[in-house]
Amino acid sequence: MGKRKQVIGGDYITRGRKLSLSKAVRAGDFVYLTSQAPRQSDQPMTTGTTEEQTRVALEAIKATLTEAGCELSDVAKAMVWMRDKSDFASFNAVGGRSPRFCSCSAGSFTSKRVRSN
Repeated sequence: MGKRKQVIGGDYITRGRKLSLSKAVRAGDFVYLTSQAPRQSDQPMTTGTTEEQTRVALEAIKATLTEAGCELSDVAKAMVWMRDKSDFASFNAVGGRSPRFCSCSAGSFTSKRVRSN
């Protein structure tokens, strides 16, 4: 049997509650990070520009990668979700423009009502 999974990072705390998540998990030669939203202390960051929020999220990602012995350049793929597609330019200006990042807009997945007569 190959290498076992290794939990990386301390407890995941949000709004004073400890969640049953880890910052990252190493499985063999791969490291999988938990979703990362911009955060200030243990609270979601609800102020600031898209650029500021992107910087905060990327710094947190870099810190978790460092705990795993990795760097941002080691990332093979990252899914990035934006609330609105107009935010992509601001995200890309900060450092999101990379072939490793796959970006999606949450606004792209809206449901349509179907009426039957």
